[in-house]
Amino acid sequence: MNILLNLANFAGAFAGTVVLCVGLVLPSSAFALYNQSLTRGLDAGQIYGKVDTNNTHAFLGIPFAQPPVGNLRWQAPLPPLPWSGSRAATSLANMCAQIGSFFGEPDPTTFDQPVGSEDCLYLNVWRPNSSAENLPVFFWVHGGSNVKGSAKEPLYNGAYLANKANMVVVTVQYRLGMLGFLNHPALKTGDARDDSGNYTTLDLVRGLDWVKTNIAAFGGNPAQVTVAGQSAGCINTWGLLQSPLAKDKFHRALCMSGIPNAYPAAVGTLASDSLIDQLLVDTGRASTVAQAGLQRLTMGSAEISAVLRGATAAQVMKFTPSPVVPGHFTDGTVIRGGGLVALVAGNYNKMPLMVGSTRDEGSYFAYLFGMGKPTPQEYWQLATITPLRAA
Repeated sequence: MNILLNLANFAGAFAGTVVLCVGLVLPSSAFALYNQSLTRGLDAGQIYGKVDTNNTHAFLGIPFAQPPVGNLRWQAPLPPLPWSGSRAATSLANMCAQIGSFFGEPDPTTFDQPVGSEDCLYLNVWRPNSSAENLPVFFWVHGGSNVKGSAKEPLYNGAYLANKANMVVVTVQYRLGMLGFLNHPALKTGDARDDSGNYTTLDLVRGLDWVKTNIAAFGGNPAQVTVAGQSAGCINTWGLLQSPLAKDKFHRALCMSGIPNAYPAAVGTLASDSLIDQLLVDTGRASTVAQAGLQRLTMGSAEISAVLRGATAAQVMKFTPSPVVPGHFTDGTVIRGGGLVALVAGNYNKMPLMVGSTRDEGSYFAYLFGMGKPTPQEYWQLATITPLRAA
């Protein structure tokens, strides 16, 4: 069932308004004029969207940052480069690099295989097909344990919610796994954001910056933004609540089935050391992980950086800890140095907060930890063959 569809029953009231829209059948002469509203001017250039279901307009695959590839891997995201002409925003972008499962793209032929791309910092916007302006904005952060999932999932189509709740719906992608959370001394540059290790959080902050600058072009109110997420999306919503960089960039939060976390930089170093050891073995530079660990101790920062930066996205995701990647790191710039202690003490971005859980989130992790980890194919079989219980 569409998660965003379920949210429509209460999200509009939480964001400030609920209006039911009535579709109109326009004559062909009027449609040409109406279709002009599918063009929008953004800070980086012009785009055009498409008419979508539920009497909405959709603008899909909009870049909100430069691709974090090459020298931009493990750095804070930069604003997108300007483009000329009118860019098509009519199809969903690549999902972020991950190991295939039904959480990212429901195609069993890709399960357990490298899928997606590092060039993935895109978002999608839906709005009602109406002349309404100053609408509340719903900023959805997808789940997937921070190692899988995407805004491309059919579950996260925002058309129904945009129509039902009379709001602008934004779904956003962010770097996953240790492409999104990696903290190691060998990568330090002297720039506090780049050195934080919190690239997932920085991606979401950049997404909120994009909303603040551009959402009025879609009839959205940049002063009435609700950030919402489920599972890892909820964990990352807590990250935004903990981040001074997100202050005043959103105004309400809705969090489902996720708890706040914060780790010292040393946890990031241990996790990335494990990644380095696995890469040394995978590339044939060491025969065992134990040998790789000894070899790593003799390597300088430049050599370690070269191993990390020379790895493919598929390799990084293959050796990312699972089921949940370590992060956020209490770097003091992106995530407050006090971490959870500071949050409990009230040092966070204060706003109205709605907290809940999805029905089967707990049983999913109980299955993972208590009964052995089923394969994606087994999950797929359960999802497609077992009849769904009535909601």
